[in-house]
Amino acid sequence: MSICWQQEGNEVRASAVFALGTLLDMGFDTCRSVGGDEECDDDEKFRAEVSIVKSMLGVASDGSPLVRAEVALGR
Repeated sequence: MSICWQQEGNEVRASAVFALGTLLDMGFDTCRSVGGDEECDDDEKFRAEVSIVKSMLGVASDGSPLVRAEVALGR
């Protein structure tokens, strides 16, 4: 994810924040195994969500108003 935050284009960073916010909003309920019998590990989902939130908070002080607005909205 850090590669997205290093992009020069404001639109690229804002789009990454939007996509990650949408992922958090949708949740990880769609996580399924190939066979459909195995459950997703809740701890793994929680760690992924925390990682995403930390990444998004890291760009909250971005120089671009567009990126900061996307972080604030958190879709």
